[in-house]
Amino acid sequence: MKYICSKNVFINGNFVPASIGIENNKIAEISDYGKGECHFDNYIIPGLIDIHTHGGYGCDTNNADLDNMLNWIKHLPSEGTTSLLISPYTSTIEKMQNSVDLIDSLRKQNLEASVLGCHLEGPFISNKHLGAMNEKYILKPNINTYKEIAQDHEECIKLITLACELEKAYDLMDYLTAHHTVVSAGHSGCTYEAGLEAKKHGLKGFTHTYNGMLGLHHREVGTVGCSLLFDDCYSECICDGYHVSFEALKILFRCKPKDKVILVTDSLKTKGLPEGNYELDGEAIEMRHGCAYMAGTDSLSGSTLSMLQAMRNVVKYSEIFLEDAVLAGSQNPATYLGVHNKKGIIQIGNDADLCILDHSLNLNKTIHLGQVVYTAS
Repeated sequence: MKYICSKNVFINGNFVPASIGIENNKIAEISDYGKGECHFDNYIIPGLIDIHTHGGYGCDTNNADLDNMLNWIKHLPSEGTTSLLISPYTSTIEKMQNSVDLIDSLRKQNLEASVLGCHLEGPFISNKHLGAMNEKYILKPNINTYKEIAQDHEECIKLITLACELEKAYDLMDYLTAHHTVVSAGHSGCTYEAGLEAKKHGLKGFTHTYNGMLGLHHREVGTVGCSLLFDDCYSECICDGYHVSFEALKILFRCKPKDKVILVTDSLKTKGLPEGNYELDGEAIEMRHGCAYMAGTDSLSGSTLSMLQAMRNVVKYSEIFLEDAVLAGSQNPATYLGVHNKKGIIQIGNDADLCILDHSLNLNKTIHLGQVVYTAS
């Protein structure tokens, strides 16, 4: 057994002195500080889990081949990410089918980060809250259409974003919930009353809170209000300061229980690429100021964010406790997906997925399944 230790190991929501014993890719022992490779007072936290990402480093999930995917995934440990859901977005049924098929094959491979499955963002979304989605590809909620997209990979689809106010949405939600797929409201005009009803049909969360949803009004709190008020539902947030102001993120963290906020990147193929003009699924986008926009507009298309930068941002600019930010990047997404007895928590029996950070939250080392997969130069 090999050991690492620090005076600041994130266990049960707090930083405590401890040693971690690693054997057979797992956390096999947690004991008193002082055993093995010592990291003094640096932070040891669980590896970060990104449940909403469309690509990076030239890889676009909807148009990728195996080599594109593998090249993208190998970069993730340098961002602190050790697990992810890959997120096909609203497009042709054929492209979504191909993407789900490829993602399912990656779940079975031993890569630099664990592919937990698929987050299908659409196509059952509202034409009134498209964001950067292409209206010509949206479809009405339908169980058979969903089965057509999933084919024989339904087990791979762990999370789906849909507009729960649409006709027949509750029927689809009942089916998804019965088959253990997490349902999240997004690209949605869901009202408060519709949200209450949606919870009866399995609604568990909200996709990129504030973005692509009916906003907060004092006479109808809308989808944003549901996200803020439903304590038993999870709320994703894109913490780059462009999609959502840091003040709005502070409100989200104040409103939600600390175990119900989830950091996501919503990153696109342009992450890791230089600024300039690109094409995304047939649409022109441009990278400027470190963000992706629909070409010729100020409408955001997606982010170039990393999970670790999201965590830094909410600590520095939204004044969130580091402990709460760590929960939002690791344990909370793991619990949301039901994999908390494997990922996202430093506890005996879980996969040895760890990040070691200095006090400026710079990444020193990433460990995935007990193996060092990134070391800062």
